Amino acid sequence: MAPMIFGYWDVRGIFQPIRYVLEHVGEQYEFKSYSVGTNTWFEQKASLGMDFPNLPYLIDGDVQLTQSNAILHYLGKKYGLVAKNEKDQRIQDMFDGMLWDITYGAAMFFYPHMRGRMYPDGLEEGKSTYLNAKIKPKLEELDRWMANKRYIFGDTMHYNDFVLFERLDAHHTAFPDLLAQYPNLQRFYHDMLNEKGVETVLGSDKWSKAFNGPQADWGGPEGFHQPWDPKTRSSVGFRKRLVDRGACLLTVPEALSCLSAIMWHCSRFITLHPICRGGVFYQQFRVRESTWMNRQYDIALSIAPVLCSVLKSPNLLREIESRNRF
Repeated sequence: MAPMIFGYWDVRGIFQPIRYVLEHVGEQYEFKSYSVGTNTWFEQKASLGMDFPNLPYLIDGDVQLTQSNAILHYLGKKYGLVAKNEKDQRIQDMFDGMLWDITYGAAMFFYPHMRGRMYPDGLEEGKSTYLNAKIKPKLEELDRWMANKRYIFGDTMHYNDFVLFERLDAHHTAFPDLLAQYPNLQRFYHDMLNEKGVETVLGSDKWSKAFNGPQADWGGPEGFHQPWDPKTRSSVGFRKRLVDRGACLLTVPEALSCLSAIMWHCSRFITLHPICRGGVFYQQFRVRESTWMNRQYDIALSIAPVLCSVLKSPNLLREIESRNRF
């Protein structure tokens, strides 16, 4: 039988727990990596024949799935890593929701285009709000639950354990002192480091180590292993490379790819800033907004000159930075 096929961006992201499961059970599979900043995925997605094409995806014979939780459910049932009775199924469902809340909450903080809406008071104030109001209450609940338990469901491993570990690993890396406040979670975290699958993945250079994409302020390909520091945000290098390449955006394919990768990032800003709102950039975006995800190169070619001039404006860059929108 042909091996299962999976596709996702070339970062850990929400695929990493799926990878842990696959390596834990020793399943042979093919992984198709899509680079952030290229158009490959958007060119291929419509041709895959999926009902709801998205990343990550799974192809297992006639089975085609998207959405990370759906894939984890499928693999959990396939390999016996799901709840065995109705009571545990209810708990499993709750953990699916709680762990997704943590995942999405982290994205709302680490990705600046999302943080501007949730944490408008700046980076340091935002960090305090995120930790104290968002993540710590959930960690306290999880720590109580994990008392006297090896895994979430006692002595039996489920796919949820890999999701919880990945969320803890990201926060432990970003905030090294955080887990020490939760002894049960800390014990679980260190035990999981030695589990088959986790140890295999984290000990290999075969897969990306970056928690997030290059647009994120932390956990991107640059400095993914470093603690959170607003002075060394990983997205700064990503933005600087784009600005430095501004003069050649129309002639270098790599630069066009870089531009297409942040089109969605800029789109939230251009509808707010008066310079962009009244200019060619905004007008062309409005005309094409319904289909731009599938026509990134076309859009990049048409608005690149305007975008270059906008990005090279020091005053505008400072305003973008102050709003945490880029």
